[in-house]
Amino acid sequence: VADLDNAGAAFDWWSHGLVSDENYLGIFKACNLSDVGPLRRLESGAPSFQPALQMSMAALAAAEAAGRTFEQSCTYYQNAAFDSFADVDIYDIYADVCVDSAGNKR
Repeated sequence: VADLDNAGAAFDWWSHGLVSDENYLGIFKACNLSDVGPLRRLESGAPSFQPALQMSMAALAAAEAAGRTFEQSCTYYQNAAFDSFADVDIYDIYADVCVDSAGNKR
């Protein structure tokens, strides 16, 4: 369950436009998603019946086949993803944001 939760979190961030393709695919390339933590991948050989996870790995393979490289560390891609939605309530990404006349969020 945790392996799906963590890979699913990255997919959810990406599919809702919270992280870039680069950071999303970098996470799947650089991170060992089998580790305990906010991101995990199914172990090699484990049944992979989850369509989102399969699509993610296929997208990564296609990007690499097209010559894209993902050479940064897992920490780099995770931090870049977290930074991209640092000001967003990830539990309510469609919530209204109140902005005062100076442009500051309230």
